[in-house]
Amino acid sequence: YGLVIAAESGDAPYSGESLHVGDVIYEVNQAPAVSIRAVTSTLAALKSGDPVVLEIERGGTLMYVTLELD
Repeated sequence: YGLVIAAESGDAPYSGESLHVGDVIYEVNQAPAVSIRAVTSTLAALKSGDPVVLEIERGGTLMYVTLELD
């Protein structure tokens, strides 16, 4: 499972490290990113200022990226 970032948006609703085309999101706040619906549901439960921790793969390396919702 995982969601591939296919395009970048100039008006992303978060601050922090940016996601890049080709990044693969595996988890959002420890919830598996099995579908866009699952990720949207996880994010909808958060409010502005809440931290979001993503487990991603970038260039073959697994890493964690922390964002903050605007």
